[in-house]
Amino acid sequence: MNTLTNIRTFLLVARLGNFSAAARELGTAPSVVTKRISQLEQEFGVRLLNRSTRQLRLTDDGERMHVKFMQLLGEFDELLHSGASRVEGSLRVQAPVTLTMAFFGDVFNTFHLRHRDIHLEVILTDRAPNPLEDGIDVVLTSQPVSFLNVVEVPLSSYPLMLCAAPSYLTSRGTPRHPLDIGAHACLTVGLLPAVWPFNGVQGASNIEIHPTLLCNEGSIVADAARNGMGIAAVPRFLVEQDLRAGTLVPVLPDYPIADYRLKALVARYRLSRVAVREFVDHLKIEVQRAPWGLAAAGTSP
Repeated sequence: MNTLTNIRTFLLVARLGNFSAAARELGTAPSVVTKRISQLEQEFGVRLLNRSTRQLRLTDDGERMHVKFMQLLGEFDELLHSGASRVEGSLRVQAPVTLTMAFFGDVFNTFHLRHRDIHLEVILTDRAPNPLEDGIDVVLTSQPVSFLNVVEVPLSSYPLMLCAAPSYLTSRGTPRHPLDIGAHACLTVGLLPAVWPFNGVQGASNIEIHPTLLCNEGSIVADAARNGMGIAAVPRFLVEQDLRAGTLVPVLPDYPIADYRLKALVARYRLSRVAVREFVDHLKIEVQRAPWGLAAAGTSP
């Protein structure tokens, strides 16, 4: 069991890149973390980390053993939880900022209320890491990424759109074609930092932009558009009321921006955990009442 503890400590150090940070997360002293890594290196006869005063880096052997340790712990955890029936233990979830603030925060809370024995940790970021490497049980993302031995659970799609305040279009003119966008102030969310993907009668096109505002919280981008700061690319549900009231108007309606597809990324071996399976099932049910109004499109993994 000491070996498993040492392996888990090594993986945590590799993820955080720092002995002190790993010690804080484990609730122990940095010297204990250092000792565990040294024991692991002695046991396997390899040097796992290059240590310096500024940072830690995996050695070539460390990179190779990192993959093997992840696989080993995955198989061990699968065996350990194969007979479990209670929803308990820890659950680490990573989710995008805007969608969580608008909807998924409530979804997480209702799951937690239903399963009080769960220790739930929610990390808000639009980054989409490999859950095998970052120690995350479930990653919610719209990023077009995929990873080996990671299951993708489709949840729903949601539309993005271009819109602007009438006052902005009066002063700067209304674009007629995606190629006209380059002459305008562009306000965009983190999903679309440099390129806006348009669909049209002549097919898809990707237009490079140089945003005057880039933010991973969509409501801030929508506020900037309301204030006449430029043309915004935002999830449609954030500006639905503005469109009805006329405070924002659609831009390039004949060239809609491609919808984004929301999915859950789960390391294959973690699906054996009851807590993870229950959480994924909860997501697939709850997403059907999402404010973007589209039914869940997923199937069971």
